[in-house]
Amino acid sequence: SYNGCIISLPAKGGGQVRLRVAAKYQHDMPYLELRTEREGGEGDEDGDEG
Repeated sequence: SYNGCIISLPAKGGGQVRLRVAAKYQHDMPYLELRTEREGGEGDEDGDEG
């Protein structure tokens, strides 16, 4: 299950940036997971090289 929210922001140079905030549990301890996703705009660098 997903307990969280998604915040959408306009990105520099066009497009959108989505900021995902999710509350999760690990070893009975709550923690926040942050994830940013870039959509559209110039320079589609994913940084996933490897």
